[in-house]
Amino acid sequence: MQHPFIIKTLILAVSIFITGKITRLYEVNNFYAALGAAFLLAVSNAVIRPILLFFTLPITIITLGVFVFFLNGFILLMVLRLFKGFKIDGCLSATIAYIIISVISWFLNLLLF
Repeated sequence: MQHPFIIKTLILAVSIFITGKITRLYEVNNFYAALGAAFLLAVSNAVIRPILLFFTLPITIITLGVFVFFLNGFILLMVLRLFKGFKIDGCLSATIAYIIISVISWFLNLLLF
């Protein structure tokens, strides 16, 4: 059996690729760019996101958790800007894209696991 990290990263890559192709929130050139972005997004969600959540806890509490959506969008924006295969406009587009990616990824995980 494959390692769960590899399978979940592939699911995330498929979600990033599908979201880029069906929406106009960002452009993705090929699946390999989506795979690299998925790996970097998985690592940043495991390492950087908890640190950012800790430091932004007061504003997250004040906004009743809504700020977490923008924080996730910001992380996605930074990851997609690192790769040449993507073109994304701004933080709002990244936030909406992250929500769509999460829904597609959740659905694919539901089907496979």
